[in-house]
Amino acid sequence: MPDKKRSPYLFILPSIFGVFFLTFFPAMFAFFISFHRWNILVPNKPFVGLANFRKALTDEYFLRSLWISFKYALGVIPTKIVISFFFALLIYSIPKFKSVFRVIYFLPAVTSVVAISVIWTWIYHPYYGLANYLISLFGAEPINWLGNPEIAIWSVVLVSVWRSVGYSIIIFLAGLNNIPRIILEASDIDGATRWQKVKNIIIPLMKPSLVFVFITSTIGAIQVFTEIYMMTGGNADTKTAVFYIWQTGFNKLQMGYASSMSIVLFAIILVITLIQMRVTKIFKEE
Repeated sequence: MPDKKRSPYLFILPSIFGVFFLTFFPAMFAFFISFHRWNILVPNKPFVGLANFRKALTDEYFLRSLWISFKYALGVIPTKIVISFFFALLIYSIPKFKSVFRVIYFLPAVTSVVAISVIWTWIYHPYYGLANYLISLFGAEPINWLGNPEIAIWSVVLVSVWRSVGYSIIIFLAGLNNIPRIILEASDIDGATRWQKVKNIIIPLMKPSLVFVFITSTIGAIQVFTEIYMMTGGNADTKTAVFYIWQTGFNKLQMGYASSMSIVLFAIILVITLIQMRVTKIFKEE
């Protein structure tokens, strides 16, 4: 009997070690060095207290990168929610091919972000890219999609929406499947139109799913890095907060300052998560 009680813990032990050494320990170490002027090439690493945090809150480049991250999030979140909700409703209304469509839309979500970024960089190429070829068919001039400061971030937004919309579709389909069929059938008997069913039945019953997708999309958008790194190289108009933190830590080797900025970003994400928990609780009480 004691062996049977211990065996489950033995199975999860590797995962516990992984979480500790790859997540908990690095996080604690980052918190520690955030109070130091920590350069990996300099032996002297003096304690500076809250100086790194004060610098982060007054660093115009970091604040600008935060604004770019939020602008990127403002582009990704509503677009992804509207598109994924529409396609979830569409797939839900076609039960015969539901599994097929679910696989098709989820494929980009499980494809390597690096591979997707490389493909879309070619599509956006100003000279021989597919995007400019298509618009040239209508007589339009070529566009520098990733080099134009006014549209570069929105070009990346389009890629991120295309890549991640499949995950949100799966979440919305799960929410739709939890709606009792009898409610929808009763609305049909009462003569409700499709829009009335969506507005008065489906959306209210799917509020938890909508909140979950909204919050997770916000967190994911604020943490964006790979698409920016691969497609634009983090130029001035697409340098997000995570990219700036990475650049400070690994290019400039200012690990202490980079850690303090990452903690500030973590605090922002934590506040968003707490809001999610609060809003979800309100919906459950309703």
